[in-house]
Amino acid sequence: MSDTETKPKSAVLLEDAMAAYDREDRAWFYALPTESLTFLWGVACANISGAAWDDEVYDALAVRGWF
Repeated sequence: MSDTETKPKSAVLLEDAMAAYDREDRAWFYALPTESLTFLWGVACANISGAAWDDEVYDALAVRGWF
């Protein structure tokens, strides 16, 4: 089994968000389903794991009319 298969989906999403942030890939955030974005926004609001990508998530949700 691969590492991705053994980790919870939420952990993989958090790792992928950080990787996208590190490579400055804002398009990755815009391509996420709303469900994933709202999960990431909840993490950012709770200030869990030092969510450096909170602006990217906010912007992607704002485009969808969330703010």
